[in-house]
Amino acid sequence: MWHPILSATEVEPWQWHLLDSGSRPYAIIVALEIKGERGYRAVTWAQHSSERELLGYYRSLKAAVEGAHRSYIAAHARQGPVNGKR
Repeated sequence: MWHPILSATEVEPWQWHLLDSGSRPYAIIVALEIKGERGYRAVTWAQHSSERELLGYYRSLKAAVEGAHRSYIAAHARQGPVNGKR
């Protein structure tokens, strides 16, 4: 079974880029420590960090990748009610 973590590429220690089917990055996951707690921060990919949007903070890499991938998929979906009903 495929999982979005398979699209994660470690670009430097503790930093992963999630890549789409064309090998273009769509999210960045970074391991971090805040007040003694370790976790992961997910942001959208952009060339400049000022253009990135926070997707969330997570306690595991798997959860961070899932959250970032869900956001990526949602960004490509048509907005509105289910099945186009109004």
